[in-house]
Amino acid sequence: MSDWSCGSPDCFRRGFFLVCNGSKPSGDFNLDNLVGGRIDLVCRVIGNTFFVSHGLRKNCSTTITISNDDLSRNVHLDGTKLRHLRPDERNTAALLKRALGGERPTDRIVNDYMKREGIPPEKRAEAIASLVAKSGRCLSGITVSEGSIGKGFMLEVGTFPNPPTVILLDEDAPNIGQLLTAKTIDVSNSSFGGILLVLGDDAGLTTENMTEIIASCKAASLPVVSASLGPTPLLASQCVTISNYLLDFHHICLPSIKSCRSDKKKEQIATKAENISKRMKTFSTTSKD
Repeated sequence: MSDWSCGSPDCFRRGFFLVCNGSKPSGDFNLDNLVGGRIDLVCRVIGNTFFVSHGLRKNCSTTITISNDDLSRNVHLDGTKLRHLRPDERNTAALLKRALGGERPTDRIVNDYMKREGIPPEKRAEAIASLVAKSGRCLSGITVSEGSIGKGFMLEVGTFPNPPTVILLDEDAPNIGQLLTAKTIDVSNSSFGGILLVLGDDAGLTTENMTEIIASCKAASLPVVSASLGPTPLLASQCVTISNYLLDFHHICLPSIKSCRSDKKKEQIATKAENISKRMKTFSTTSKD
């Protein structure tokens, strides 16, 4: 573990919100054909959000709104609670399939659960999703609820201890590395709540999607920044990987510095922080938008 990254779940929180239009929110997809409905894309985004060598990121989460003309469902994955997630797409797809529609509880179990928890009848779908999520250890850290894109977006926002900075990707906007270096996105500020990156599937975000997301940002008074990862259109999963790299590269864990008792150790961390800042400036000047 590096000196400037403590690995705490609340240390430099980051979330990824993916809108996947035209997929199968019912979970009725073939594990041998993940391209159908672009479940392969969803699985890659999940993998690139969480996986590091021999472990998972605890300070990351992702919410994926999977919708078609008839139904919209939000799948949330929490890095602090995820278990049994493996790097291969088929494993991830199997977990999604089970969470979205696999093993449904009987009506008697649902009714007993709603009565015990005091859940009103109009929340029956959420009650079923909750029971499915609790049905096995392999679904630990994965929850499913029905709702619009705006509801899914606010679900991801709600996982942050403090209001996050929302990043909307735009190929014509300033490079995210430049924004971090110039402190347009000031990660060293004590009030900084983390980063929430908005992504679309292979078809991209529609005008209606963007309108709903921006309206949610305004309603919650969230700071919104347009940024690019370069002039070349990238896959959603690639955007996640590059964003995690840049944020890791720039992040300095202030709590780690403050907790150091040794002045020499503090000086070593400060020197590393300065070197990171210099490298970021070099990266920014060589990046072209």
